Amino acid sequence: MQIGDENASTSTWDCAGFDCIRSSFMKTHWAAASARFTTTFINSPSGNKCDVCDRLWFLRSLKPTNEKHLPLLNNAFPEEPEADFKLCGTCKKSLDSGKLSTLSRSNGFVYPPKQHGLPALDPISALLVSPRLPFMQIRRLRYDGSYGIIGRVPLCTR
Repeated sequence: MQIGDENASTSTWDCAGFDCIRSSFMKTHWAAASARFTTTFINSPSGNKCDVCDRLWFLRSLKPTNEKHLPLLNNAFPEEPEADFKLCGTCKKSLDSGKLSTLSRSNGFVYPPKQHGLPALDPISALLVSPRLPFMQIRRLRYDGSYGIIGRVPLCTR
């Protein structure tokens, strides 16, 4: 199969980047998507925690408490100011239904305190202890009746 001159000049092997083969329409959408990713994930503070379950969330994912949540939160956390609580979606949904989340700190789901004197993690150790999100499934293969693993395990390095 022979490649014409106009196709050969726009192949990805001849270009330093992908910019030479994108149309101006795609460049505009790519720039908008890149800007949204930067503002949503990179520039957004991600070390915020839900005050009920202590799980980490982005700041935009946490919601303030309502007046109807205060009596239940006051019973569960008597020595903390419940009016300043920030709630994740799961905890807010359970509080809206009149129950406390099963993963609540008041149910014993508390992280142990960080010990002093621990050395800093090198990059390999950080990858080994980083969370994995399993998307793999064991499925039956079509013809021979055996089973196989399908999917990937993405690695979250942040």
